[in-house]
Amino acid sequence: LGAALAFFPETRAKLASTMPLCPTATGKRGHDGSDVRAYPKAGQPYKKTDPEKFDQKLLVDEVPQLPASSCQSLAPPVEAHRALEQAVAKKVPQDSKLDVVDSSFSGGCDTTAERFSVCVVGAGAIGCHIAYVLHKAGNDVTLVARGENLKALQGEGLRMRIGGEDLPPVKIKATDRPEKVGQVDYIFLTMKVSGYDSTVAEMIQPMVGDQTTILPPTTSIPYWWFYKWQGQFEDRRLSQVDPCDVLWGLIPPEKVIGFTMWLSAVQLGPGRAELRHVQRGYPLGELDGSSSKRVERLAAAFERSGIPAPRVPCIRSEIFIKS
Repeated sequence: LGAALAFFPETRAKLASTMPLCPTATGKRGHDGSDVRAYPKAGQPYKKTDPEKFDQKLLVDEVPQLPASSCQSLAPPVEAHRALEQAVAKKVPQDSKLDVVDSSFSGGCDTTAERFSVCVVGAGAIGCHIAYVLHKAGNDVTLVARGENLKALQGEGLRMRIGGEDLPPVKIKATDRPEKVGQVDYIFLTMKVSGYDSTVAEMIQPMVGDQTTILPPTTSIPYWWFYKWQGQFEDRRLSQVDPCDVLWGLIPPEKVIGFTMWLSAVQLGPGRAELRHVQRGYPLGELDGSSSKRVERLAAAFERSGIPAPRVPCIRSEIFIKS
């Protein structure tokens, strides 16, 4: 990647000027030791997962769309999940075999918030967590899975462990036939960039309508990187990422929101995942840096479930740092 960027001085300059962790006169902003980007000391585990020892409150620069005073009112993600579960427990009968959470119930969150339909393609750790929190926020969620994952989701439900605590399973629609889902408002593709191609892009087409927004994987530089890029490289295609412009045609960049993942999640087994650490959560942004209703309502849904979702003006810098 470094060698490739050597040919794009404009790219390097633009990214360097917008990266959110630039050093200051007093050094980089401080953190509490639970930052996953900090290397552990000898003998320490890589992941620090104890929510009692490592504070997960957001810093001011992690919620740029909110005034500084609002940051204090945001509950740490693990605490927000626990509060949500307590509210759900009061509504769901405890003697039921499976705690099936009504998707119209938001666990004490703002019931006037706009709801939407979403399909998460891929039931790995990140896919399970996204489906879980958006379902908890009261949205109509479907998981596309296969094999043992699908069997577990349809039988036992989706099971999450948050900060070392097992939460009650939730029943979320799961299928291996995307054509049966119907058109949805949002589609998450949660596999790695190396794990999806035109086959996946073609598979999701029955779910794509005029108002559908797609969030492709960004574990490395995505095919849409130069879409609406201001400068001489605007709309340049990346043939090594998207040969013959297949993805550009099947998933047009105008239907895409950029996002990445600043959290640690692992899959514990079929239909079961663990959230170990949350830092910036799920940063979101339009590819041209503008504000939009589709970004705002998706970010608001994440935040209703206690997960930060900063609306960022340059999503490429977030993706570049993460990848």
